Amino acid sequence: MKKAKAILACILLFATILGGCGMEKENSNNEMYTREEVRQQMLEYLDDKYGEEFDVLDIVYKDWSRNWEKLYAVPKGKGKEYEFMVYRFKDENGEIYYTDDYFIIAKKDEYSEYLKTIIDQYYDEYRFRFYFSGDIKKKNNLDQNIAFDEFQKYADEHLVLDVQIFLKEDKEDVATVKLNQLYNYLSKDMSLVAISVFGFSDENYKEHILSKTSELDYSSYYSDFTVKKG
Repeated sequence: MKKAKAILACILLFATILGGCGMEKENSNNEMYTREEVRQQMLEYLDDKYGEEFDVLDIVYKDWSRNWEKLYAVPKGKGKEYEFMVYRFKDENGEIYYTDDYFIIAKKDEYSEYLKTIIDQYYDEYRFRFYFSGDIKKKNNLDQNIAFDEFQKYADEHLVLDVQIFLKEDKEDVATVKLNQLYNYLSKDMSLVAISVFGFSDENYKEHILSKTSELDYSSYYSDFTVKKG
């Protein structure tokens, strides 16, 4: 039993060393890459596709439990609310390929304005956030120059839209009716939509929503808030 435990410990140690070195067989040409080379390759992929500068927030390297790398980045000079991900995969032939969701972030502000014009029809004073989710493993050739109507069509067919609305509303039954109407409007084109509404009293709305514009910490991707004016 002690011998078996010793062998297992050696195996785990060996796997840890390999993971720490960031070295492994990458493709059919038996090329080996360090972690820094992998990071640089992911940045080169972004540069080739988008021609923009990005700040790297974090990177997750492959190890014994996963066979992909994931890089978190934002457009240079932008905040965390513009964070997106780049994945580095290996296909069934052992060849490396990349996917990312920056083209979604590139349309974030424009889509926020689009949503605002719709939500304005149902609620008066509110703030909202939204984010998209989808299968990032799927390859596509979409970039930041995609026209908004084309992006909207892609979102309708392939993405899940999650909208969360924070409003000053005293009558729960009225808020629910409006929520159903808003859901029906958005879901008539999109394949998957989720909407949540959170009602606040006047005092709590001012304290927890309006007074904490910069302190609000929502960790969801593609999140946005808008206060209705007038």
